[in-house]
Amino acid sequence: MHARNLLAVLILSAASVVVLAPAPASADTPDCASRSEFGRIDKGMSVTRVSKILDVNGSQTGIIGGPRYDYTSRLYGKCGSVPALATVKYRRPDSGGTWRVTSKAWN
Repeated sequence: MHARNLLAVLILSAASVVVLAPAPASADTPDCASRSEFGRIDKGMSVTRVSKILDVNGSQTGIIGGPRYDYTSRLYGKCGSVPALATVKYRRPDSGGTWRVTSKAWN
């Protein structure tokens, strides 16, 4: 193989390695919620979806049973130098089912 052809093969091989690199994680920050991540949370999303967006599970504050729905909140650590929390409120039918976002507060 000629030196020019070998060089072309090496360049194409190196370029394909870059193209095949894995995509970055969905969250910008792995241990806390950034403002931009938090802004992607919408009403109706499941707890699982929110956890994937924020890349953190948060802490459940408790469950309150109502006549038709159960309610809970989860607290998520906000990124930054001062410890702070963001809140997402969820509800599910009292018969069971998936917890869904009803509101959120960056505080």
